[in-house]
Amino acid sequence: MQKSFGRRINKIRKEQGITSEALAVICGVNPVFIRQIEGGTRTPSLPVFVRICNALEMSPEYFLQDELKENPHSCDREEIIEYISKFTPAELKMAKNIIQAMEISFSDKED
Repeated sequence: MQKSFGRRINKIRKEQGITSEALAVICGVNPVFIRQIEGGTRTPSLPVFVRICNALEMSPEYFLQDELKENPHSCDREEIIEYISKFTPAELKMAKNIIQAMEISFSDKED
């Protein structure tokens, strides 16, 4: 778990152009600790994990997707949210544009 979790943090941090030092400052931890999390040798506490999610503007589900079990009782809406929670920021922007285009298309049909 720790390796894939850390790799996801590292991937998103780098995509956003944030250094490990900057992320550490934002999260109130030592930069070495961030590198250890990304390397899979340490696991953050829940408060630090929440700060990482907020700093990188990512859902906890994205970072934990390998550990979370699928809920057989989820509806289509929850399934869509689950998929979207795993998107990178660039993928989220594209999904938002698609949804907005669909919304416009649907509203045009109602007129």
